[in-house]
Amino acid sequence: MTVCTAALFFWNYNPKPEEPPDLGGAIIAASDRALTDSGLGIGYEGSRFKGSALATKQLVLVAGDITTHSAILRLLNAELKPGQTKTTLQTANMVARLLREYRMREAAHVFLAPLNLDENSFLAQQRTMEPTLVMELANQLQEHKIDAEAIVVGCDDDKEANIYRVNGSGVVTCHRDIGFLSIGSGGIHSSAYFMTTSYTNVTMYYRALYHTFIAKKKAEVDPFVGGYTDMFLINRAGITKIADGVIKALQKIYAANLEQEKQLPEAAEKQLVEAEKLLFPQPSEPPSEFTQKSGDQAGDVGKIPKAVRNTRRHCRRNS
Repeated sequence: MTVCTAALFFWNYNPKPEEPPDLGGAIIAASDRALTDSGLGIGYEGSRFKGSALATKQLVLVAGDITTHSAILRLLNAELKPGQTKTTLQTANMVARLLREYRMREAAHVFLAPLNLDENSFLAQQRTMEPTLVMELANQLQEHKIDAEAIVVGCDDDKEANIYRVNGSGVVTCHRDIGFLSIGSGGIHSSAYFMTTSYTNVTMYYRALYHTFIAKKKAEVDPFVGGYTDMFLINRAGITKIADGVIKALQKIYAANLEQEKQLPEAAEKQLVEAEKLLFPQPSEPPSEFTQKSGDQAGDVGKIPKAVRNTRRHCRRNS
């Protein structure tokens, strides 16, 4: 129960303004700090960022059961040796494999251990077991779900950046051409925001920074998304945490935009009245007889308001 979101953009790797820009891929990522422990049935906002900055200069953001991800990230960091070079896809496939193995171990503990079996003994003995039992156990093992998914991001060469999603079944999908990716219970809200902006992977840094922050804030409509925001810049130099001062500036911009949005219905009403006042004259507020409190209307049940009676008479005369 959370949100993690990431967006691709173009970063200028040439710091000299008098020279032509050296544009290459980079990523902005954001997440909340809401944690979920499915085993205990609890959720709360933690005090640290949810994920892992890897020695390969890649970032993993996680959503779902934090106990599952804690185990997987520990195994992942143990397998990644210092100085080892891996592409973002290779790292994503490692996360996917570890997640599949974790899911199978958990399924074996739930469905096979009560029968004094594990994955290996089940495969070895299934020919001597009742076929219906084998089929039932196989279905239970395959259908077992875990609440876990991840985003794996990184820059693989001088020009290319990649975003991969690893779902709860351990399947890896690439979102480089789409340009953005959001996961978690608030992910649908973040993705919807990106779609309404027609976001692409050729956006420049400051707009990407703004859109990624707003996408995370839009996800806060989900009651399980936390209010704290961590943001990271990932480029070929490595991973940099976005400074708190920048986050505060983004929050200020977002608050001002919300205030402007509150004024939009009134401004739209004025324009619509001006455009259609000769065709469909409409009052701005309903007559008081329609807005009486329910207690005042208790004795008037069945009565037709005068404005409605006059309208009906007018219709009958003209019919």
